[in-house]
Amino acid sequence: MLIRTRNRQGDNRYILRMIEEELIPYAKEARPDTTVSRTEIYERLRKGKVWVLSREANGKPVGFVLFHKRGEELLIEMLAVDRKYQSCGFGGRLMDAVEQFGRRNGCKSAKLFVDEPNPSAQKFYSRRGYVISDYYLAHRCFSLSKSLH
Repeated sequence: MLIRTRNRQGDNRYILRMIEEELIPYAKEARPDTTVSRTEIYERLRKGKVWVLSREANGKPVGFVLFHKRGEELLIEMLAVDRKYQSCGFGGRLMDAVEQFGRRNGCKSAKLFVDEPNPSAQKFYSRRGYVISDYYLAHRCFSLSKSLH
């Protein structure tokens, strides 16, 4: 498996499927009135950096991470791994790569959000050293952060 930059034409449909199957259900469970259009998803993907994990240089993505560098903070906006490949260490590989990017580019901390109804993700990030920094009751989500030093 290798980590590479997203190829918009070849990867978007796989990334969209992972978002719809692995992320949106938790958002809707936390906030039943949540609606997310494909246009909105593509706009978020366009604005950030997207890396995918695939078997080959142009192969089908089995996971992806969307992130931004904001000053000295690395914001990890989305991370998903295809259900068939979960618990294989692929999410950890993506996180290692993006955290290393943050360190190399002067980020002192990383931040992300996890929906309350997603205890597996909370546990995953906790094992990686992320701690709860805030809770947003209206959104039923946690803000997690980690020092990158």
